[in-house]
Amino acid sequence: MNVTFLDLEMNQPSNLVIMIGAVAVNLKSGDIKYRWSQVCNPGELPSKEITDLTGITSEEVTAAPTFATVVTEFWQWFSANGTGHRLWAWGNDFHVLAQQSIAAGVPVPKLYSFNFKWFANVFRDASGGKPKGGLANALNHFGMKFVGQQHNALCDAENTARLAAELYSHIKTLYEIRRMFGQPGIRSKK
Repeated sequence: MNVTFLDLEMNQPSNLVIMIGAVAVNLKSGDIKYRWSQVCNPGELPSKEITDLTGITSEEVTAAPTFATVVTEFWQWFSANGTGHRLWAWGNDFHVLAQQSIAAGVPVPKLYSFNFKWFANVFRDASGGKPKGGLANALNHFGMKFVGQQHNALCDAENTARLAAELYSHIKTLYEIRRMFGQPGIRSKK
């Protein structure tokens, strides 16, 4: 199954998008097929706190294309990347992007969104962990390390995809075990 993983970096306190990062991934293999990342100019400069957190400078935002230009390019890439319009994110980033796209006059393609953070927290709770904290904590719970720079949209999307591929392999194993031993409560036809 192929899925696009999305992550956004947003300015504060406005929550306007200043960076979009995404990867198209084959969940079965964990292979990243395509990467997409772009800083954008939402019409305001990043706050000092956001620059300190993300590393995205006022100069980068000033020189970047407008949000409308970047989000149009993103939706074109998303529609053509072979993931069947499946868009997963750590949290509600897909809602934020859709709302800001519409506000900018950019149409949002048909998509099937999924809040992977919710699923990872349920899985973490079921495996004896505490469903608190961010992506790095979730990775650590499953014996994985965050790779790259935290709060970089592309790195965050890649790490979310890595975690999803790991959890997918666990679910696939459980399904295969269930299939191997039969489904309890289902009687065979005679």
